[in-house]
Amino acid sequence: MCIIVQNQGFRHWLDGTFAQPDLSTSPGRHYMWQLNDDSLKAFLFHTISHTECKLIKDLPMANAVWNTLRIRHEKQGPYTQLMLIKQCLDIRFNLATPLNKTID
Repeated sequence: MCIIVQNQGFRHWLDGTFAQPDLSTSPGRHYMWQLNDDSLKAFLFHTISHTECKLIKDLPMANAVWNTLRIRHEKQGPYTQLMLIKQCLDIRFNLATPLNKTID
């Protein structure tokens, strides 16, 4: 995820190092920052499961979404992460079931 985001030029929004400009002093910069943050948030939502979307839907910025997801997966530990990878590799798709339902 970090590589994809960096490739698209959103790394500073993801890691939180590019602060949101003040609306009262720089409305144009604030608006552009917000558009970029919204784009990154939408990308993150598009690439995660529906279950995780429910956990982060109310977070205000892409950085908060990213940190919540990162911490959630890091806390699971290596064994749980390996089991999740194994489950993903065992997924079998069929035409009768929508992809998002199969993945969930």
